[in-house]
Amino acid sequence: MARRSKGARGSTLAEDFARAYGDQTLQGRFRFRCPAFDKSGDEEEPELLEGGLTALLQLRSEYFNAMFSGPWAESRHAGSTAVTVYWPREQMARLLEFLHGGSFVVEDLRVAMDCASFFGVPSLLHHVREWVAANLKVATAPALWKFVESEPHLKDTEYCEDAEDVEAACFEFHLEHFAELAGVKAWESFGDETNDAAEEEPPLHNLSVDLFHRLLMSGLVRLPTRQLICVVERFARAKCSDPSSTEAFGQLFTSLMPPAVIFNRDCRTALLQSNENVEVRSLIAV
Repeated sequence: MARRSKGARGSTLAEDFARAYGDQTLQGRFRFRCPAFDKSGDEEEPELLEGGLTALLQLRSEYFNAMFSGPWAESRHAGSTAVTVYWPREQMARLLEFLHGGSFVVEDLRVAMDCASFFGVPSLLHHVREWVAANLKVATAPALWKFVESEPHLKDTEYCEDAEDVEAACFEFHLEHFAELAGVKAWESFGDETNDAAEEEPPLHNLSVDLFHRLLMSGLVRLPTRQLICVVERFARAKCSDPSSTEAFGQLFTSLMPPAVIFNRDCRTALLQSNENVEVRSLIAV
């Protein structure tokens, strides 16, 4: 039962709830023991984690629902029972904080996916999608899009109706901020070659070849052809498996240039004008 706790002025019920759990004023029937091992392999003294509201854990996690729904749990009415869960203590602590309304940070992405899968927490997957879509920035967007692309559960539309939203958000962000992602600060001085502003490794180079290809294939990049060629050349050199191999670079560069891709809006417009039978849907990346 939660003891009365004075909430911060203007805070929401969810924030007060999370604060109560963090202050350990929200206590439940079960506490968790997560065995840890030192470098020699000897088991250290387990530390107990406050379980919080059992009903909430059951509602949000398939794992805890199965654990607390059986005769074993029903037979323990008095006191606090210690339950052993063989899972990293720090990750378990973050999971319990989240289930009780805790905040979310970028360092939690990998842990969140592991916990969501093992403990069966659909709401955690939904929160990851929401967090990624709301926290796309030029410096981090390519890595976040790659992360989304690498996680099948984040793209499973049958498992979650909003799965397409996070992919669309990543795709649209890269189109809207393409110049910044490519490291181009002044279009006028870009010229025939990359300028001094693009000497440092641009964020775009953190994108995978497949995702960069998807952007070019859409034909929606707003960048003049000559300038985009320079961007593609730099990207291909950065991603080439063997930088010293002219053949390897040539193959990758060619795969990112017309006619292998539509390239940009100028090329897309020219293609549509030259062939009235081309459907717009055929130009959208899949």
